[in-house]
This record gives sequence, C-alpha cells and structure tokens, in this order.
Amino acid sequence: MRDAINADGHAAFTHNEKLKAVFQNLLLHLPAGEKWINIWDHKEYEGGQAVTVDLPIDQIPVFTKASHPMQALLDFKEPEVKQG
Repeated sequence: MRDAINADGHAAFTHNEKLKAVFQNLLLHLPAGEKWINIWDHKEYEGGQAVTVDLPIDQIPVFTKASHPMQALLDFKEPEVKQG
C-alpha cells in the first residue's frame, strides 16, 4: 500500500512497521541526584547518566523518581479473580 499524502503534501505513514524500523530505542538522560524507575518494567537506574531504553510503538518512555509518591502505584498488582 502506498503512503497517503496529507494536506501539507507530506507522506503520511500508513503502516506501523515503518515507524518501528525508525524508532526502536531511545537514548535518555536521567538527571543526577535521584534514582529513577521505568514505570513499564520497574527497572531502577541511577541518575546522572544516559540510558538506552526500548521504544515499543505502544509505550512512551516514562520514568519516576524512586522517592516520589507515584512509586507506590507501581507496586499495584491485579486483583486475583476467584474461579467459581
């Protein structure tokens, strides 16, 4: 399938595969003085460094300070469903 042309005359992506080929990972600088947690995989990183993170098409990179109250939300676990 050909790319569609938008009103500006630029090609508009019609397939996610094209975006996946371009954006597979991202180099991200984490500010010093804190530990940072990736909210998707819960990996902890020391601040003051650049890290490369995977960039799936359906997830934006989001980090929170380990000391931030949001950290408690990261420990959320799905409730167990009782079979009955």
